[in-house]
Parts: sequence; C-alpha cells; structure tokens
Amino acid sequence: MPVSTARALTFTPEEYFDWEETQDVRHEYAAGKVHRLPAESSDHHLVVSNCIAFLGNEVDRSGRYVLSSGMRLQIHDARYVYADASVVFGPPALRDETRRVLLNPAVVVEVLSDRTAVYDRGEKFALYREVPSIHTVVWVDSTRRWAEVAAKTNGVWAVPAPVTGGAVRLPSLGVDLALDGLYHGVEV
Repeated sequence: MPVSTARALTFTPEEYFDWEETQDVRHEYAAGKVHRLPAESSDHHLVVSNCIAFLGNEVDRSGRYVLSSGMRLQIHDARYVYADASVVFGPPALRDETRRVLLNPAVVVEVLSDRTAVYDRGEKFALYREVPSIHTVVWVDSTRRWAEVAAKTNGVWAVPAPVTGGAVRLPSLGVDLALDGLYHGVEV
C-alpha cells in the first residue's frame, strides 16, 4: 500500500464502503484495514484526465465504457482498490444496488508517481492478475514520458518494452495511445 492509515478498528466491507463515503480522501481496503491513498500532483491528474478523454472517444458507442478513478474495483471479497481509469466491455457488473464497486473491469490504467510506482507495478499488478475479467493493465508515468502495457493472451501475461515516445498499443481495444496526447499540458 502506498500510505497506511493507522486504525485500531477493523471494518467489514460494508462498513468500509459507508465510512469511505464520509472521507475527504480515498482509501483502499485490505482484509478489514483501510489504507489512505496519497494526494497526487496536478500533472498526475492531468495525465489521468487526458487518458480518460482519449479512451472515452475511442470506445464511444462500441459497447465499452470508461470509468474514472472514483470507481472502486473488487479484487475479491476482502480487497478493494481504485484504478486511475478502467474500461469495461459491455455493461458494468456492479457488486450491489449501491453501485459503488465494479466487478468486471477489462482494462485498468494506473498513472504512476514517485510514491505509488512500486505498489502499482508490483503488489497492485499482482492483484489485478487475480481478476479474471482484466486482460490489460496500462501504466503511465506522471513524472516522465513513459508508458507500458501488460496484456494477457490465452492466460499468459506479457509486458513488452516500455514506450518513451510515439504511442503505446492497447491490443484489446485495437488503439494506440499517443504519448503526445497523454502528456498534453504536462511539462515532462
């Protein structure tokens, strides 16, 4: 976890969902414990916005949906995380009537910062690989022009070399994500 919130209490998932709605910052959930997500830079938020805008334009009217960083993802019953963006193929499957937890992301995007890169590319990537619907994980660095895609084909994950210029290919969407577009307005 990037930053922990020390708490004497443990939460059930439902208690966590209710508590989280009263907080000013987001927290991930792991086996009863909550972990505060770090505040991110304006460059991080701009890269996320650029990515969501691009993906939204690409999947428009294709039966796919782009969800922002406010949508919580379920890894399993005891683990809930946030991605910076996710793409769902077909209608979103949601945990319950509160519509707070997505069960079927296909593509997840993580925008890296100095504080989150190790977690996002390590432990969180391992968690994403546990979710059967996820077949693409995209990492984009907010501090330098750099992107990488991990894609699952026939149950095997491959991570080609990172891209520092041009575009990164998202095979499951059949699109190229141009780094110039991702970093529009960002001075890196």
